[in-house]
Amino acid sequence: MKTCMVWNQPSHEGELPYGAHIGTQVLHSIVPGLGVLWWSGDRVAAGVGQWDAYIVNLFASMEHVTQIKARQPGAFVVALPDAYFDEVFAGQRTEHAHNFMQQLAAADAIGYVSESNRRFYAAWGKPMVKIPIAIGTDNYFDAMRRVPKEDYLLTCDHSPRTPDYTIQNVAACAMIQRELGVEVVYANVGPQTKVYAAQLGLEAAFYPNMVYEDYVRMAARARVGVDMYALHGFGRNALTLAACGTPCVSSRYTEIAAAGLDAWDAEGAAAQAVALLTDKGAWAVARDEAIRRAQEYRFEAVREEMHEILQRVEELWRSPVCS
Repeated sequence: MKTCMVWNQPSHEGELPYGAHIGTQVLHSIVPGLGVLWWSGDRVAAGVGQWDAYIVNLFASMEHVTQIKARQPGAFVVALPDAYFDEVFAGQRTEHAHNFMQQLAAADAIGYVSESNRRFYAAWGKPMVKIPIAIGTDNYFDAMRRVPKEDYLLTCDHSPRTPDYTIQNVAACAMIQRELGVEVVYANVGPQTKVYAAQLGLEAAFYPNMVYEDYVRMAARARVGVDMYALHGFGRNALTLAACGTPCVSSRYTEIAAAGLDAWDAEGAAAQAVALLTDKGAWAVARDEAIRRAQEYRFEAVREEMHEILQRVEELWRSPVCS
């Protein structure tokens, strides 16, 4: 059985260059035999038909699942929601929400990267397939954990989305800084970040959107990270910090920080961060636990996991229920 990942944007093909990488978009580069298919807009890709199964990284406006089914009716399609469900179904763009549901309905199975996604998309009554997030290359992150720490706190905005999650990070960091006077580095600032910071008295070094490798080097030097993320997802920022050996105070919305705090609990986040910044023993325990968790997502571990996942996809493809 031949399987590929489907993207609506260009993806690197072949051996990955040495450096920082994260996400499902590296799977086809690190898993032998897993292909990749890219096309954009409404154009049906000429490549459809080359594979038996397709794992579609689905964003809200995409129609790739129904397009594949129309062109290759016997194909087995796993719809992997890449958009956050609490954004797609927030009522802002109902046409996108309806399209998203149509794509999920047309798929043979639904992929997920987090437990919260699995629990929500189980409502569609389809087979569920876990798709892992990979972070590497292994040697690169080993080196990042040896980078000396500096006494600053790192936070970031993922991008300007609805619901807004910038204010949660700003509030938590302002409380931490008020108590300890710690330096704050704020990456990938959203359109309201500096306005919120001024209102709450947060002083920070603000950085615009940066390439991932630059952010990783910044994460490696940070003493602590703060990410009060308010959308259900995987938690790539918290995983990045963990892989660099940097403890992160996080909301529980993400897979990586499922045992974390309510996203709006600025006081609780501040208390945790202050403890990490003032208690060397607590910091060392948190660092070791972060590194241990990050090992589950190294390229080597994900290759083995994906081998089992592709076998499950083939079993579903051959199943009389799905065929």
